[in-house]
Amino acid sequence: MTIKQSTINIIASTAFLLMALLLGGSVYFADQAIQEEHQVEAQQAKFKQLGIELAEASHSLTEEVRKFAISGNIKHLQNYWKEIEVTKTRDNVLARLKELKAPPEVFDLLNLAKQNSDALIATETRAMRLVFEAQEIIKSSMHPTVAAIQLSDEEIKLSAEDKIKLAREILFDVQYEADQHTITEPIVQFQNQMDAQATRQIEAAKRQTETTTLVLVIMVFMILMSTGTVLWFFQTQLSIPIAKYISELQERDATALDFALTPTGTLELRLLAKAFNQQFLMNQQQLKQNQQLIEDIVQVSQGLAQGNLHIMPKAEYQGEFAQIKNALETILSIQRQVIEDIVKISQGLAQGNLHVVPQAEYRGDFIQIKNSLETTLTSLRQVIEDTVKMAHEIAKGNWHVIPQAEYQGDFVQIKDALQSTAAQLAETT
Repeated sequence: MTIKQSTINIIASTAFLLMALLLGGSVYFADQAIQEEHQVEAQQAKFKQLGIELAEASHSLTEEVRKFAISGNIKHLQNYWKEIEVTKTRDNVLARLKELKAPPEVFDLLNLAKQNSDALIATETRAMRLVFEAQEIIKSSMHPTVAAIQLSDEEIKLSAEDKIKLAREILFDVQYEADQHTITEPIVQFQNQMDAQATRQIEAAKRQTETTTLVLVIMVFMILMSTGTVLWFFQTQLSIPIAKYISELQERDATALDFALTPTGTLELRLLAKAFNQQFLMNQQQLKQNQQLIEDIVQVSQGLAQGNLHIMPKAEYQGEFAQIKNALETILSIQRQVIEDIVKISQGLAQGNLHVVPQAEYRGDFIQIKNSLETTLTSLRQVIEDTVKMAHEIAKGNWHVIPQAEYQGDFVQIKDALQSTAAQLAETT
């Protein structure tokens, strides 16, 4: 299977983005589950505290009215009515339950407890009126609610001591305890239901937390798998093929002309190997051509060294190398013409032709050869002509003839011989 590098990058980027989104989502939901669990626990604690506050408020009212009935201290009565009219703990508990959106069945329990507590106020107010009557407190000094209580004729006729005794009996008898139970029982039910509901919600939140934790573990595993897969792709499609290319290049025979990389890995690496092989083949072909050209130049040089003037370049010269071929052919042609011209001059001299002259075109350093040939021919022609002239003069009896030409080198001997001959003939005659 051939895969592009860009495809690997897209797969890696997509996998990373997907895993990041899934991991982020899992972390978010796990955090939400944990927060929900904490919220359930906090709400359960709030509901429980509200039930406790309602129970304590009701119990506080009972304690204050009982203390008033026992001690007659008006302070307890003030505390009682302050709780009902100012502090309003019980009303605040119900209002707070509504704010917390307590389930209706739960709210109804505390509302029932509050209603039963309100119903008990009438009993407690009657006990207060009996105590006030025993203390002979006028109505205007009583709390309006207490003053509004109407005692029976029998109760009015009771003595102060009996009125206090009756008030205490009202607040401590079985009926009062039963009425107290009607307050505490809904509160206990409220607490039990809230505990059960909180337990269910906490268990549900814990299950959700466990689920999200499991999802997180799965996400981590998937991330590891995805990372491993991407690394495997990079290893098999990039690292190993590149290492293989390097190994093949390092271990190849430098003299091997058929070397080629084996295409492998990503599409880009395969294209790289094919391009390298194509370029390497072109280089090898060019190297082979260069070797042929060098061998041809060597054989031309050796031919010249052996005196073969008819040797010619045989290899195929292409491109810029054609200039080398042209230069070789030009040099060979010039040398051949110069040498043939020199041979022609030599043959002319051998045949006694003193008027032979160089006919070829001499270039560069060959001009010196041409100049030397022309100088030699001129000197030779002058010497021979002067020698002939002296011979004619001697033949005519002119013994006093002298050489007119400039004799150089070995020609000086000819000059000396001519002069000596002329002198001897002059003496003889």
